[in-house]
Amino acid sequence: MFKHYLIITLRNLVKNKINSAIKIVGLALGFAAGLVVLIVNYSELTWDSFWVDSGKIYKFEFYNGNITTSSFTTAKLAGVIRELAPDVDAVGRLQRSMIMVSFSDPKTAQMKLFNQSVTRIDDSILDIFLLSESAGNLANFRDNPTAAIINKTIAKRYFGDDTPIGKQFTISASQLHGPSVDATDKKDDELKIYNVVAVIEDVNNRSNEVYEVIIPLQDRESHKRSWFDRTLSTYIKLKDASSLQIVQGSINRYVKENLSNENTFSDIDLNFRAINIVNLHLEGVDEQGGRKQIFLLYLLGFLVLAITLINHTNLTLSSYLQRKKEIALRRLTGASYWQLFVQFWTDAFCYLLLAIFFALMIVEPIVPYIASILNLRLEDKLLQANGLLMSVMFLFLASSLLIATYTILRVAGGPLASVLHANRSQETLGDIRLRKVFYTLQVIGGSALLICVVIASLQVKKMTTFDPGYNTKNVYFFHGQQFLSANKGQFSELKSKIESHPAVKSIARARPSLLGTFSQPSYISRADQTKIDAVTIGLEHVPDFKVLDTFEIGLLAGSLPDRGDEFLNSLNAPSTSGAESRPANELVICEETGRLLGYSSAQEAIGQSIKMYMGEHGIPMKIVAVTEPFHFGKINQPPKPCVFWQVAFGNAMNWSINYNGDDYSEVQTLINKIWAEVMGGTPSVYPLQGIIDASANREKVLVSFLYVIATASIIISLLGLYGFARLNIQKRQLEIALRKLHGASPLQIVRLLTKEFTLLVLLGNFIAWPIAIYGLSKWLENFYQPVELIFWAPVACVIALCTSLLLTNATVFMQSILIARKRPTDALYYE
Repeated sequence: MFKHYLIITLRNLVKNKINSAIKIVGLALGFAAGLVVLIVNYSELTWDSFWVDSGKIYKFEFYNGNITTSSFTTAKLAGVIRELAPDVDAVGRLQRSMIMVSFSDPKTAQMKLFNQSVTRIDDSILDIFLLSESAGNLANFRDNPTAAIINKTIAKRYFGDDTPIGKQFTISASQLHGPSVDATDKKDDELKIYNVVAVIEDVNNRSNEVYEVIIPLQDRESHKRSWFDRTLSTYIKLKDASSLQIVQGSINRYVKENLSNENTFSDIDLNFRAINIVNLHLEGVDEQGGRKQIFLLYLLGFLVLAITLINHTNLTLSSYLQRKKEIALRRLTGASYWQLFVQFWTDAFCYLLLAIFFALMIVEPIVPYIASILNLRLEDKLLQANGLLMSVMFLFLASSLLIATYTILRVAGGPLASVLHANRSQETLGDIRLRKVFYTLQVIGGSALLICVVIASLQVKKMTTFDPGYNTKNVYFFHGQQFLSANKGQFSELKSKIESHPAVKSIARARPSLLGTFSQPSYISRADQTKIDAVTIGLEHVPDFKVLDTFEIGLLAGSLPDRGDEFLNSLNAPSTSGAESRPANELVICEETGRLLGYSSAQEAIGQSIKMYMGEHGIPMKIVAVTEPFHFGKINQPPKPCVFWQVAFGNAMNWSINYNGDDYSEVQTLINKIWAEVMGGTPSVYPLQGIIDASANREKVLVSFLYVIATASIIISLLGLYGFARLNIQKRQLEIALRKLHGASPLQIVRLLTKEFTLLVLLGNFIAWPIAIYGLSKWLENFYQPVELIFWAPVACVIALCTSLLLTNATVFMQSILIARKRPTDALYYE
């Protein structure tokens, strides 16, 4: 039976070439768009899921109250976990950074420096992440301070075809411990020698921890570290995942009880929370909005598949309704509903199978392209990912069963007598209305997507052109691992040479971010007030007040203290007094902070004594400058009142410059040249505007998919409309011929045929507008500065309406003009 139905389906497919091609192309485009969404979401949801017992592996993150502030924790946390939670299977710390490593050149046998990712780990990390051993023995790494592990790619890169086991490489000690205050101009740096004891298989790139070179992590008195240090990643592996809350609660109780013993003042509500490694990519501190993006992409995928299946069902019903009399005769001769269902399912199966085949041909080559332009790590082995393959098979079977079930309900039902009494198969009024409803649904989906494309594109444009109130176009950051082994002479020479260039307005050390991105919440009050009267502000630690000049932040009153960079000053002249190394009690505030403190003007605030609270203790401070208003904080968050406080920290080795010119290549060439002369090697140089653009990455991904899915939906709808209009016009040939005999012109015929489709487009758009606007208003609630829907929504609606009218009428016109110019005698002769 199935073989017979398959032959019939293939014959009909070949016989009706145009209709079959329209169906297959429409399905292929829809499935291709849906598959891309499925691949992206599958790839995002399965990060780190390949680790053995991934459901029991957790990473601790640093929280301030309910806000995640860092994915790193203090070095002492691991020891506390071991003490308080002995039931934990394993606890480990790791630290990954790019440092300069010396490998022996196999050709010349000379040591050469390479900038390489190096991960320092506790031995217990090997119990948490079960690495696949390729050569050597991982057990030799334990309790061996000179042991090293490398992956196969690194082994091939540095040792070629030689056996890497037993090979050596060196790392300067200063790169592991930071630059020394007592460094001399002539660097005398100890080299640490590491021996390769094992080679591991390359870790899947969809992981938060990609191991290339692994060396032991030196403890270095971690128990003396502050709870507020955030330098390491701390992982645990639970024996039972249900014990997480107990472990987490006992750790945070211990922290709160012992925090008062530290000689520190802070209002940070310190606590640590564990997040499963599988969820890190979407919910970690460095990833915001991941789950929401997954949901929106699934919604878009569902929409394009719905439009695809509606289009296919509409075309399938149209062809089967022409065979309604044939189906009635089969029922009369004893065919069961099950037999008819199998026939319809065989038909849907063949079309869907061909469509998925072509969809895979489309998707396979474009997945790497999508991954590169959107900076995503995607699953590229489509047929080897079991979860992905099962999803495709489910989609295939569900679609074929849905189409077959609906078709038999619409075509095989009804009284046989009325169908057989007719001279030939013909559609009822209900069938015609149903096809119009289907097309209207396609218009609704397509128009809603077009509106979303317009508004979402405007929102991304607004984010990437965001003006925070200070210079973002001419600010550049640079850093390099040579900083970790540089001496005081190199620091001074580098700064002096860059600063002396005529195009460089200012240079200072600074975090590579918008001002306020990494600020900490704090409290300040006037000198005559208490903490009860304090106002909440964002506290930004800066190594040098000159960073405000780099960003070109104007002052309303006062002047910036000319203290220089205290860390660099300490390199040149190490202080002997502890008091001299403490930060000065001078603050620079913004205008909003002054207003909150009750000062009537910026000038009034200058010289005023205030208190900044760390814990319950208020430290006397003096306001020395007030800045002009600007946006302090992240782009998608409201600006915060701010305070700048200069501190001498040496762990932020990023520098910023203000360059008089907007040519990035000029800046890169300048920095690279001076860096090579002073430090050796090549630094990383990137513009502040690039950081702003990167902050909208998730929104860019969403907009890119909106473009793709909207385009696919429009093409699918137009293919369906072509088939729909073709069938509709063929059925009305006699009517058109009679109208022409009665004097109707070709233009009047075209107007008649396009009128009903125009009305359907208008109806679909009127329904799509409120749906799209409501959805967009909810999406825009996530942004601090959303586009003005009251202005742009009507523009987007008009664009969607004009586009859908133009494309619909153009498609119908191509069909209508042919029949309108046809001789009436041909149609009358046929009838």
